[in-house]
Amino acid sequence: MFFIFQIVIVKSYLSLEPIGILFVLFFAVILVIQFIGMIMHRLSTLSHLLASTTLRIGSKAL
Repeated sequence: MFFIFQIVIVKSYLSLEPIGILFVLFFAVILVIQFIGMIMHRLSTLSHLLASTTLRIGSKAL
């Protein structure tokens, strides 16, 4: 017995959804803004900490 098989090749292309891309870009921008704000806050806190700290070298305070 001979069987005849037919091979069918189907191509499906990936498509990018514009709403999904805008959604991801929106949250990426918010993430970058929050990261920059966090770094600025940390540097401000560090400057306040350094301003209120007295250094004692030997017997005199600077």
